Amino acid sequence: DLSAGIGGVASFDFTDIPQSYKHLKIVASLRSAAAATTCRLLARLNNASSANYDYQSCKLNGSTLTNVSNSVGQTTAYIGIMPAASGPASSFDAVEIVIPNYTDANLFHSLYLNQSHRGGTTSATQFTVWGMATYTVAAAISRVTLYAESSANLAQYSRATLYGLN
Repeated sequence: DLSAGIGGVASFDFTDIPQSYKHLKIVASLRSAAAATTCRLLARLNNASSANYDYQSCKLNGSTLTNVSNSVGQTTAYIGIMPAASGPASSFDAVEIVIPNYTDANLFHSLYLNQSHRGGTTSATQFTVWGMATYTVAAAISRVTLYAESSANLAQYSRATLYGLN
């Protein structure tokens, strides 16, 4: 269980993940300290920053599917968007990430995600994102790092918990 205190933290870094489970699940409540309304949430597996991430996501904004994006060969996995310092006070992103079969060193590892947050006071400013990312290196996953774009901190009261599933 990782949490951000006063001043926030640069990232949530789950290291030395035990290889004794079948799947991993991360549940998080996140907000960025960036001077913006929202900020992108990113992830790296095994601390790899090479161009080995592919991702695809769909964003529902209010009642409209507003954005479908995908990209290949990126240096990080796009997880979604989260409220930032100029967004509504006390609004945090709810995030769930699942990485199936994370111990198998013979596979590229895909993860899937669900995330949502309140971006304002109207229905048009409510966001939900569904997506997936693939780490295109055959290796067991022993480290997962969550962080905000542009070197922004994760804000105070942000929290992430890693679960091993059997």
